[in-house]
Amino acid sequence: MPSLKKLFYSFLIFFVVLIVAIVFAANSSWVIKKAADKFAPDYKISYDDISGNVFTGVNISGLKFDNKTLTKNIKFSWNPSKILYKRVAINEVSVEALDVDVVKALIASFPSDDNSSSEPLPVVIIVDKVHVDVKPFEEQGILISQTVLDVEDVMYASDEIGIDHLMLKADTNITNVLLEASLDDGKLEIKKLLVEDVDTVSLEAMFLAKEANSTKEESSKTAKNGKKEPLNPLIPTEVNLEEFTLSIKPRVYKSAKIEKVEVKLDELNADISKIISNSKSSIAIGNISLMFDSNVTHVDITGNMHKDTVTLENINLQNVDTLALQALFVPDSNVSDDNSSNETVGVVEENNTKEGQEANQLIPQYVIIKKFHTDMIPATYDPVDILKLALDIKDIKLNVEKLLVENASIDLLGTTNLTNFKHNGHIKNNHLIGKIKLTPNQRLFELYKLPIQKEAIGDIVIDLNASDQQVIANVKSKAKNLLISQKSDTNSSDGNASKVFNVDIDSLLSHVVYTIKGNKLNADTKIMITTPYAKDISVTNKFLMD
Repeated sequence: MPSLKKLFYSFLIFFVVLIVAIVFAANSSWVIKKAADKFAPDYKISYDDISGNVFTGVNISGLKFDNKTLTKNIKFSWNPSKILYKRVAINEVSVEALDVDVVKALIASFPSDDNSSSEPLPVVIIVDKVHVDVKPFEEQGILISQTVLDVEDVMYASDEIGIDHLMLKADTNITNVLLEASLDDGKLEIKKLLVEDVDTVSLEAMFLAKEANSTKEESSKTAKNGKKEPLNPLIPTEVNLEEFTLSIKPRVYKSAKIEKVEVKLDELNADISKIISNSKSSIAIGNISLMFDSNVTHVDITGNMHKDTVTLENINLQNVDTLALQALFVPDSNVSDDNSSNETVGVVEENNTKEGQEANQLIPQYVIIKKFHTDMIPATYDPVDILKLALDIKDIKLNVEKLLVENASIDLLGTTNLTNFKHNGHIKNNHLIGKIKLTPNQRLFELYKLPIQKEAIGDIVIDLNASDQQVIANVKSKAKNLLISQKSDTNSSDGNASKVFNVDIDSLLSHVVYTIKGNKLNADTKIMITTPYAKDISVTNKFLMD
């Protein structure tokens, strides 16, 4: 027993002396310089000066790799006593003017070891404060002019990572990004994410020119390796986003001059485990807003998303320029038919591959639009001049899974040089039911030289019942003194003088059925006519267009 006690005290004294020696060495910049001078040249690393110590902070000025400046100044300090508790406690790390290209060269200089162990670190790393600013550099055609990263209270372990506060600011030639976030207990809290002034013209030049084959190969590989694996404990299980803003720079695209595009999201909650397992109710959004302003139209959209239902409070499309939209979306005439046929085949093949696959639960089950409004600016489609056109739809409930409009109320109002029209109706399970009121204008009769009096016709009412299979229209109308005719000579003494000929339509009933799948139109019309020479003339007409 005495020998065992002596061994214990000897070990304790040796350990205390070792700690004192380490503290003395670490507290001396001279010792640090000597160690750096001995080992750094083996890795082509040099410096201008080293000052301070690990407790008050070691400052390394002009840190270089292969005679190229890696950073203008780097400062760090740590608490070595935490090693006793298997913790690496770093008080501060500050890096100024970091050169990304030199960092890449330094990393590439290390020999690759394919047999290196992937076991996690046996210690916990704690960092109180990190500051990094990066010199301007270019990456894949993107010029990053400013990058600043500030992090506070970082904890990293083999199965856990935590960040009390993170702020990242990056200014580039295609966008400016600001991120404020924290990570605790697997929950990523993003306080603010701003992606502003996106240069879509530069993005198109960078990415749209690439071939699509690489994307197809990646998607096929993903489909083959679609096995569900356990979620990495370092990946956040939940993401909460308080504020997100995306805006793009003004630009011109074909016939559209885009002045402003801005998308905002507030209170977004995403359950990562549910997303990976393709479960319902994995994403919720408190507020959604989109603002789009151009010479083509002005768009305002507001809404939210909860429990697999997207609710859009308002969709407002004002001053739609249909002629500009036509130039924007109609394909060029020089596109060959062969290309279009190939695209069609590709779509069919893609749809066939989707059959039998599990439904994507990220797609909302319902879309509810409480108010939709659109109107267009005057346009001419010869011979029709559209003077006014406005559409209002309320209380739309769309079943996305079944592609079924369960409910909606519609009001359509239009004014043209030929005819004015008004429609009031509703949609029930993809059936459009309502009345269309047509009022012909004088220009219609003049244009087609119809010998018909406008006052005789009045309004034409059509009962409409339309579905995805067929359209049924019932037309009812009547007219008095339909034809424009010369007045008779009342002073004539000839008793056999002809009477002024005209036509009264006492009743017109037309039943029109259009079958969408067969592309057939059937119309049965019954007319009761009265003339000065005969009454109650019955005319029946059957019309078929295949």
